[in-house]
Amino acid sequence: MYTLESLKRKIAKEGLEPTIQFLLSEELPLQVKQDLEKERIFNKGYLCLSFVYSLG
Repeated sequence: MYTLESLKRKIAKEGLEPTIQFLLSEELPLQVKQDLEKERIFNKGYLCLSFVYSLG
């Protein structure tokens, strides 16, 4: 399960741009997208880039 904290750790470990590429990937599992929708990383299926950048 992806949470806001796990996304912050991913950004710290891998960097902001690779994390954004992962989030925009067609291969991103639906369950991950749904988990992150609850965290407001996605809104109606669209990535909230400004919020993601604020985490970096």
